[in-house]
This record gives sequence, structure tokens and C-alpha cells, in this order.
Amino acid sequence: MGQRTAFFGAGELLIIDPARNKVCVTPAASISLTSEAENLEARGLVGGKSQIVATEIGSETHTLTASFEAIGKDVLQLLLGQEEEVVPELTLPRHAELIVPDDGNYAYPGMTAATEVMGTVEGMGGYHLTTVDGAPQPGEMQRTADALVFNAEEAGKAVGIAVYKTYNNIKTIGLNETTRIGSGLQISFTLYAGGIKQNIFIPQASVQSRPTFAATGEVSATEAVFSVQQAPGYALPYLVSEVA
Repeated sequence: MGQRTAFFGAGELLIIDPARNKVCVTPAASISLTSEAENLEARGLVGGKSQIVATEIGSETHTLTASFEAIGKDVLQLLLGQEEEVVPELTLPRHAELIVPDDGNYAYPGMTAATEVMGTVEGMGGYHLTTVDGAPQPGEMQRTADALVFNAEEAGKAVGIAVYKTYNNIKTIGLNETTRIGSGLQISFTLYAGGIKQNIFIPQASVQSRPTFAATGEVSATEAVFSVQQAPGYALPYLVSEVA
């Protein structure tokens, strides 16, 4: 039987997590459900020759793929499989790109002499800069209060920097192994095509893999993949209904 597409189109997903008593509403999404089956064959003698006389689906897997332009924090938690947590203290690098001024003094609010910072001159002839406490020589940079200081030879060059800053009581996803979420989900959505609505309900699904994040210009996209299971009492893994 191979792989086939059960349905595809655009719509808004309503994802319900009964275990946490939470509902997530997504923005408009591109949606498709594909099914892949392996057939079992019954053979018999027909006219003295062994031939296939019947086939039956032996096993079948169903995958729902949804692509969004933007997602909220509640959907992000669900797709990543972890709930948000508050971390008392965390040091993270913040990235920036700068052009070294003619005087070599680049203002950077919040910088202190103790701030950990790394820098690299970009381009084909690029090189890493060494951080020093005193006046910088060529290939070096200095941290001062609220500034980065470069040697005059670096003037006009593009420099990529990583500044390590410590944050207190910030919200994160993915730092520690917390309660796993993303299984036992119910998904409901409506597809629109040619003025016809198809209301589809998936009674049992789980997040199959981590989401994929992409950006084209200023437009971002997130692709999520769900494994769809056939729930007890349902002849199919999804239900198509007429709902006004």
C-alpha cells in the first residue's frame, strides 16, 4: 500500500493536553497527515498457480505535520516536551556584531572590567582577538566600564562578539530534566478548501520529534511532527465530521 496523504491544507490547530488540563491554540498552519501501511497478502492456487487472492493492512503508521509562522510560549513548551521553569541564576552569551569606530572605543552599556567577552574580526582574513586588561595592541581588545576598546589598526573592521551576562530568575525551557509533556494529546482543526469545510478530530497523538525552526528574511517558521495513534472506539485514527 505504501505511503499516502490522507489530507492536507491550511487551518488552525487546537491542541488539548488532557493530562495537564490545558489547551493550546496555534496560528494558521499548513497541515498534512500521511499514512504508511504494510500489507499482508493471502495467496491461493488459482488454475494451478499461486496468486494473491486477498490483501489486508497488517500495520499502519500515521504522521501529522504542521508548519506555523509563529507560535506562542504554551505551544513551544508542548513541542519541546518540557514545561517552563524559573532558574535562579544563569550565565549566557549574548551575541552582537559591531564596526570598530575610528577611535577604537565602542560603547557597550553594562560592560565591566570583570565581564567575560570574546571577539573575532570577521572576513577572509579574520582572526580572534585576545582580551587584555591594559591598552590593547593590534589583535587585542580591552574591557572597561561600559565600553570595548580596540587598537586603532582594527578601526572600520567588522567584529563578532560574545558577551557573557548573568541573569537572575529567568524563565527557560530545556535546562534541567523536568516533567515530560507532549503525549496523549487531542488535536482538532478545520481545513478550508474551495468554500468547503472539513472538521477533523484526532483523538490520540504525541509529539514525534523536536520542532524545526527556520527563518527567511523576517519571516520565521516552525515545523512540528506528531505521531497519530488509533484510539479505542475509533475505526480510523481521525474523525471527519459535519459541525456547523
